[in-house]
Amino acid sequence: MQATGRVRLFNSPYVQGLIAAVVLMAYAFVNGYGLFYNDTRSYVRGPALAAKALIHRDLAPEWRSRSSTSASRVIPGEASAIAAPAAPTAAEAAPAAAQEAQAGYTANRSVYYGALALIGYLTSNFWLTIFVQALAIAIPGAIIANRGFGLKSSRWLLTAAVLSVATTIGPVTALVMPDAFAPVVILGTVALFVFWDRLTRLDIVVLFVLVAFAVLAHPSHLALLAALVILLTPYWLWRRPAGSSPKALGILTAAVVAGLAGQLAFSKALEIVTHQKPLVLPHITAHLQATKPGYAYLKANCPQVGLAVCNYIDRLPQLWTDFLGVDPKRGVFPSADPATQRRLADEQKAYALGVLRADPIGLGESLMADGLKQLAHFSLIDLEVTPAAKANYESSFPANVSSDIERSRAGRSSTLLRTLSTVSYAAVFASLAALAVFAVRPGIVSAAVEETRRYRLTAVIIVGGVLLNGMICGILASPYDRFQARVVWLVPFIALLGLMLRGGSQEK
Repeated sequence: MQATGRVRLFNSPYVQGLIAAVVLMAYAFVNGYGLFYNDTRSYVRGPALAAKALIHRDLAPEWRSRSSTSASRVIPGEASAIAAPAAPTAAEAAPAAAQEAQAGYTANRSVYYGALALIGYLTSNFWLTIFVQALAIAIPGAIIANRGFGLKSSRWLLTAAVLSVATTIGPVTALVMPDAFAPVVILGTVALFVFWDRLTRLDIVVLFVLVAFAVLAHPSHLALLAALVILLTPYWLWRRPAGSSPKALGILTAAVVAGLAGQLAFSKALEIVTHQKPLVLPHITAHLQATKPGYAYLKANCPQVGLAVCNYIDRLPQLWTDFLGVDPKRGVFPSADPATQRRLADEQKAYALGVLRADPIGLGESLMADGLKQLAHFSLIDLEVTPAAKANYESSFPANVSSDIERSRAGRSSTLLRTLSTVSYAAVFASLAALAVFAVRPGIVSAAVEETRRYRLTAVIIVGGVLLNGMICGILASPYDRFQARVVWLVPFIALLGLMLRGGSQEK
């Protein structure tokens, strides 16, 4: 009886998810640390500044702004030696903290994901953050494999192991950015929509929490889930697939609402504290000025159109990453004063409408081309620790964090990331070929008609989600390998599930 109990416990998708999470952390273990990006600082510093404005306590003063002078070096394992200025009076502290919170927080940077990053930093030098990200991916994956297809636990864990060494999932999981939660949106949608009749109440609650947090983690995740719900609703009304339920769509819609409400609630709270609306990074302007129609509009209409971006026409066009980047000598946004930064943000709509009126066909073609371009770009090049990245980490990250990054395998060499990029491309193309075979020979995955139907629907939603992610990021932001690398591993995931199902799907 005890042995049977242990077997049942091991067959739980939550135990399997826990084990798989450790497997998915393989890259972080080999690397010796997590991966980082310029924006990691904003995510960590944002909630710390919000807490400072509310409770007058700086939880992470060593995460300084880029304009701050360098703090004292911190030796790993020793206490910080950062000198603190004289404490302000209570009357001075609140307005000063509020102003700093406003300056350090933008609406594009989720305070909810920032809280996860900050807690991970304070408790474990980010290892907790990486583990939570791996677990958030592994649990819905295990629910799909276990509850959905009855896959043997050994086959599911083997799938996780193959993914961790042959796809982008390892670096995505190790990256201290919201990227890991984009695939959670797609996996959660599949689990709820395709396998509603096989889920327990606990499964439904857990999946809702994971998907809701995922859409709170980044606006692009919210757009992705909304697009999936919009497309799946008429499909359900048309086909009424067995095993699905309108309740699943209701849960997913509730997650969309939770995402919107959560973002609006924090923005309103910050506005009350700072007496200003949160600053929105001008991603749309950054993208448009890099397109042919967007730049042509500025050349033809500046300065009479009166847009703030006209003041920088001599620097344009430039890569969107340079436009928003950290180098004030090259970029536009970092070199602007706070008032101009707000104008750049507030005038995005006017700029976009102006370009649309001037050249609607050209703009449509340009944006569609960028969306399609994004689909094929999913290398890990954006995560390489280049000399410029090292300089940025040293100037704005805590000294112990930047030192750990330098000592990590990625900090010493880009070989592992580049090798994994090559392997990942091969895995994706091989998986697409396998899915094409499964499509023309549906009985090859399972002899059971119902299981085959569910597998095909799962594959369609996953591939559709990957395509939607690429189009959303490519059109609303700009093509950037990191944006697609975060979800493209789902293509090998569904192909591997098909291969594993062929060998027997039921638990023994």
